[in-house]
Amino acid sequence: MNRFFFFAIALVVGFVTSQAFAANETKIDNITAETLKKMHDDSAHFLLIDARRTEDFTKEHIEGAISLPATDVNSKTLDEIAPDNKTKLVFYCQNLKCQASHIAASKALGAGYKYIYEFNGGIEAWKEHGYATESSKATEAKTK
Repeated sequence: MNRFFFFAIALVVGFVTSQAFAANETKIDNITAETLKKMHDDSAHFLLIDARRTEDFTKEHIEGAISLPATDVNSKTLDEIAPDNKTKLVFYCQNLKCQASHIAASKALGAGYKYIYEFNGGIEAWKEHGYATESSKATEAKTK
């Protein structure tokens, strides 16, 4: 009877502990074009990261985005752009078929970042909603 009692207690403690860890688990949240646009327009504090190849970013990207291709995402590159792991990071790529934003967001999760968002529709969904984009050439011309 004593063994059963201790086994039952251990089982309950194990269950409660696993539930507590699961509740605190960081995850990647998906956001819509509308949500991203609202964050963008409200000047919410977040980093918008284009996870596509640099060449694609140069041709066209969402205003305010920075280029960090999924292949280059790691602890060091993330720390260079967002030293605080509580910075909100929003990743996007080309479209729903593109996996670059998911790969990059997963790497950020692995690097210990707490607030990670993925805009699944990518730049194509952004444009389908009629939202503006820019090219790096236009951005460079504005600063000259």
